[in-house]
Amino acid sequence: MKILLVPGNTDLNRGDQALVWESVRLIEDVYDNPDVILMKGDDHRQFAQTEQLGYNMIHGILKHPGRFFSNKKHISYTILDKVKMGCVAIYDLIITASLLIPCRVLNRATLGLMSNEDRRSYETFRSCDAVFVKGGGFIHSYGTITDAYQIYYLLYYILLSIRFKKKIVILPNSIGPLRNKIAAKLTYYALNHCQYICVRESVSENFLYKSEQIRVPVYRHADLGYFLKASKIDASKYLINKGIRMDNPKVVITLRPYRFPGEENAEQLYEKYIASFAEYSEFLYNNGYQVVFSAHTLGPSVHENDSIAIRQVVKILENKNVPFVVIDDESLDCKDVMALYSKFDMLVGTRFHSVIFAQNSFVPTIAITYGGNKGVGIMQDSGLTEYSIPMENVTPAALKRITYTLIAEKKVFVGVLKDKRCELENDRRKLIDEIKNVVLN
Repeated sequence: MKILLVPGNTDLNRGDQALVWESVRLIEDVYDNPDVILMKGDDHRQFAQTEQLGYNMIHGILKHPGRFFSNKKHISYTILDKVKMGCVAIYDLIITASLLIPCRVLNRATLGLMSNEDRRSYETFRSCDAVFVKGGGFIHSYGTITDAYQIYYLLYYILLSIRFKKKIVILPNSIGPLRNKIAAKLTYYALNHCQYICVRESVSENFLYKSEQIRVPVYRHADLGYFLKASKIDASKYLINKGIRMDNPKVVITLRPYRFPGEENAEQLYEKYIASFAEYSEFLYNNGYQVVFSAHTLGPSVHENDSIAIRQVVKILENKNVPFVVIDDESLDCKDVMALYSKFDMLVGTRFHSVIFAQNSFVPTIAITYGGNKGVGIMQDSGLTEYSIPMENVTPAALKRITYTLIAEKKVFVGVLKDKRCELENDRRKLIDEIKNVVLN
């Protein structure tokens, strides 16, 4: 069986990498010795670690519209950036949309304009037995002018799979909100042509039910990141070499540069977010904690490079003579990072899979939620809502308040994580059985 896993993989995002690897492991438990094919980006750094595992990989057909002039310094786009990307997006839309039309003459003419790698990718879609959409959370819109194209960009491989009448399986995802009417209609069209839809939290589940637009049954199972196992890396030795004392309490923090899409005061919100974490880090140090920043995601775009947000925070700390340690190591994979997080007393995570990695090792966490329903929904379903805070509401006072609560309720928090761990393996087996019932019949 030839099984295609979409959308693209990026090893630079440890959460995304974990979802890809766990999606592959799940597919291998559904089928008997499947040929799993993954999608890769143009930058070798995005797939080098996954490629070493021996998987067959193809290039994505629809590329990012900023590929010719990506912004390497700032997380926000200028008007000129947006105009340039808009022009590229229009060209990409014309080319890729023509492949969705069942017309051989048009398809051949379009393929003639594309590279050999793109033609190979197209043929893979045409010939595969099923398409799986990896776990995660990419289907949402905020009501901005670019939402319609963004959803087209994100759903394109589902649409291409529909064109070839492939069985489509959506692994545990977060879906919504959808504040753009065109984006919502395109999403509902795509989902209604899938054979299996799974969400990873109740907020997305309720969103789909309340929409009354979904005609396919919706299932709910845990985020696949909860099934990841840590590597055998000597995490203590690694941290000691970074200057971290293992006998002293320590907190690891993950940050991210974020544009606050859909918010009128986006720049002010981001500045408040950075300033709040600088003040919070000083608070942690003054209370006897070692402060460690982890660049959980390193690209490929500026918007996805956590090192930028970390540098902005530590610049403030340097001016205040507050000590800190930064872990910014591209050689680490998701399993290595999870092993490192297991050695900390607490994790405060903007990257939600950093929260999941820590919870896998029963490390108390504070989640900074953003970007759709994922963080809010998962923390709510775990009974841990009080240990999360929306990114736009981050303040030093809010962070301190949750920290005090977490310290006081640490045993209760860890007990919740242990109870959840007991349920996970049964949850995964049920997920596999449901998918088998769909794709093998």
